[in-house]
Amino acid sequence: MKTVLKEKLTYLYAGILFLISSLIAIVPDLFDEHVATMEEWHAHYIFLFIGVVYIFIGFIWQDLIKARQRRATKNWDGPLEKEVILKAAKRFAPFLVAGLLSILMGIIFTFIPI
Repeated sequence: MKTVLKEKLTYLYAGILFLISSLIAIVPDLFDEHVATMEEWHAHYIFLFIGVVYIFIGFIWQDLIKARQRRATKNWDGPLEKEVILKAAKRFAPFLVAGLLSILMGIIFTFIPI
């Protein structure tokens, strides 16, 4: 995981995922300011929920990669190869970083309204 967190591509993907969560959370709030026909929109709940969902998706994706390798090699309880662990970490790291950023923004927007 340390080698994956040192790669720039991980942070690029995490930034794209965080941008998507920001658009989902903030854009309806901006429309609500001008139109005022929607019910009250709380961006901090959306950020927190998306952060948890991102971490969940990353963990499941990583687990599926490892399970597929274990099933293919019939290696049920032994250690996995480094390539498989690195591949799984490369899938999990952007979702983890984007999820933590979304949760952090949800906590910030709890105390500082938009």
